[in-house]
Amino acid sequence: MAVESIRQVVEAEAEAEKIRLEGQAESKRIIAAAHEQAQVILRDAEEEALKEAGKITAQAEAEGQAQADVIARNAQADGAAFKQRAAVNMDKAVAIIVERIVKT
Repeated sequence: MAVESIRQVVEAEAEAEKIRLEGQAESKRIIAAAHEQAQVILRDAEEEALKEAGKITAQAEAEGQAQADVIARNAQADGAAFKQRAAVNMDKAVAIIVERIVKT
């Protein structure tokens, strides 16, 4: 009877050790799989962030170029208006000079 009890205890200890080792191995597999999934998620998130940053940069460049074009058109229009006023003023100045020369 005592021998049978000792044998059962030894078998139970061996079974417990086997279960512990299997559990430990399963835990390692789960941790490795989770780590791999985390790496995939991080890589995908980084790729998505780079794509989004590219879109934002392209949009900002397009908006900046559009604003620069508007400023250039406005400056060109202002320059044309100044040129036209300068021509009118030049014509008036020439007329005044010619009038003075004629009066003299």
